[in-house]
Amino acid sequence: MFAFLINLIREIVKDMEDIEGDKQQGINTYPVSYGFKKAKMLVVFVTIVLIILTLYPFVVKLYAIEYFLVVMIFVNPLLVYIIKSLFDDDSNKNLNKLSNLLKLNMVIGLTAIFLGK
Repeated sequence: MFAFLINLIREIVKDMEDIEGDKQQGINTYPVSYGFKKAKMLVVFVTIVLIILTLYPFVVKLYAIEYFLVVMIFVNPLLVYIIKSLFDDDSNKNLNKLSNLLKLNMVIGLTAIFLGK
């Protein structure tokens, strides 16, 4: 679930970055169909859901404290930073940076899962 949601967020961010080219090519992505602002709100919504869901495996004792620590120290703060940065700067340069941070965060999150087992 973690990998799916973080990848979904990253794909939407990448589509936001490519919105002008997608419009010119007639490619129907979420940002093209519903607009940049709604795509941004979708990213925020899915990110908040992901942050909440990262707590679940620890609460139900699926993963150990190592998982919780990595998630709370690295993964979730980075997700919050991504939301903040998305509202501070709509530029393609920033969107590209956020896409790369999401990729890094996916690796950190998967490492948390590995450490928590």
